Amino acid sequence: MPVTSNLGIMSAPTSNPATAKNLPQKYQEFVEKANSKFFHLGPLHNFLSSQCPIKSKIHVVIFKKGQTPAGIELEQDSAVLHNDLATWLKRDRERQLYLVEDLSPHTAKLLGGYLDINPQFFADYIDMVIPSPSNPKTSDRDIQPAPWFRMGNIAYHLPSLRSLEDRKDYVFTQFIGPREYHPPTDYQSEHATLGDRPKADTKNTNIERVAGGHDPVQLSDRKVWPVAMTRHSAAAWFGESPSGTAGGWLKGESFRLFSSMAQITDGKAGVILLDRPFESTHESLKRQNSIYRSFTHLPSSMHTRIPQVSDLRDTYLTSLLHSFQANEQLQQDAPSPIAILQDVYRIVASEWIAVSTYLERDLNAIEWQLEAKDKTPDLDLLEERLKSLFIMRRRNRKYKALVDEQLQLRFPTHWTGAGPAAAATDSVRAAMEADFKQVQDLIYVGDSGEEVKHAEPEAHFSHYFGGNRASFNTLGAILGMQTDYAPEKAHWHFFLRLSFGAAGGIITVYLFVVFWDRIRRIFRKQ
Repeated sequence: MPVTSNLGIMSAPTSNPATAKNLPQKYQEFVEKANSKFFHLGPLHNFLSSQCPIKSKIHVVIFKKGQTPAGIELEQDSAVLHNDLATWLKRDRERQLYLVEDLSPHTAKLLGGYLDINPQFFADYIDMVIPSPSNPKTSDRDIQPAPWFRMGNIAYHLPSLRSLEDRKDYVFTQFIGPREYHPPTDYQSEHATLGDRPKADTKNTNIERVAGGHDPVQLSDRKVWPVAMTRHSAAAWFGESPSGTAGGWLKGESFRLFSSMAQITDGKAGVILLDRPFESTHESLKRQNSIYRSFTHLPSSMHTRIPQVSDLRDTYLTSLLHSFQANEQLQQDAPSPIAILQDVYRIVASEWIAVSTYLERDLNAIEWQLEAKDKTPDLDLLEERLKSLFIMRRRNRKYKALVDEQLQLRFPTHWTGAGPAAAATDSVRAAMEADFKQVQDLIYVGDSGEEVKHAEPEAHFSHYFGGNRASFNTLGAILGMQTDYAPEKAHWHFFLRLSFGAAGGIITVYLFVVFWDRIRRIFRKQ
């Protein structure tokens, strides 16, 4: 959950840099200075100061009227990346949208320096905290993922007031991206498991993400594979005009960022930050791509051009670029930021639907086991299923909160603008709201199912423990009797034999009723 600050009204440093190459350093110094007043920028300050060898994957998207958006991938070589990205940032051309996968410190400083981006945009996206006694260190890095459940310091968990959301010039969202992990074809073990918290492979990513392991309920006649429920972030920023009027991106205003610099087209730039797929260090299991993408446009006729990409679900960046190609609302000079974000939120909504489907599958499996007629579930199975339901309920409670938050998302006022772009905004908002209302309904249905299934093991436990409790209560009453049938009295042995005989008769009748179907089948076979 992002933390509100008044950084939105703070200005960038006014010192005059000698050249544009100093802008990344100036931006880092600005964050360092702001960190002395706003402690929650500490993780971003540490991130910008770190040496991450992994390079961001960057695409520049150009919008033109009557044409599908054109995406250009920037070079990956570190020496070329600085020059190439800086060159694109300085160009005064059609509106440029930067899609960044796996944000690196160097890329953040370039974007922040050239576009004068509020540091809180990057701080919210990386979603990190500085290790402390309240949040113990879990890796060799100076920052680590913020704990999702508030068991430590709450400073990084305080939600922002909704009345202040309009002041922001960006949006930020969190969601769950489920990915199955499959064993090799010659895997011999009965079931593959990930565990409750699969360890992330931090060597291949700049920003560490946390995944909750979901080992599904297994049925005897089929196999299903474990799922990493990864906590992902996405964030989007679009330039605001320097005068503070609405529609900076839409109007494409230019201004001088610093007095001695060339003209920077802040009003024509936008940035979307996306995560790289979560990779586990598990040696025997391999990550699969998402198996469900409700927004993927299938070929509708023989004349439809089939994309050359091997799998459109490989990364969020690949999926988003494909969605842009099929979005007719983006075929204009100044598409609304909300129209652009519709494809981002379609990805998010589709991932939520996949999460809900995985949970529903587990509920169905638990229901099948509890209602099986061939055998009564034992205490070990009930305890295991009850624990699974507790975990599912805890996670689902967080999922519901995130979906509700996304339904109440408020966009910055300067994203609406006027003209044709604004005319399509209402329909886009309605479509996005409908998608997340569908997700909300699915999550709530799953939550209701969890409550029902949660009650069934409790009923079985009550049956077992209620019977035991009655037995102990009866025994206590017997031992406390003040008659000739009490312990160490004259007729105690007679009472004891009678009690054991009655108990044996009851047990015999109970076993006969339980196994009557099997006994009847045996006699029929004979």
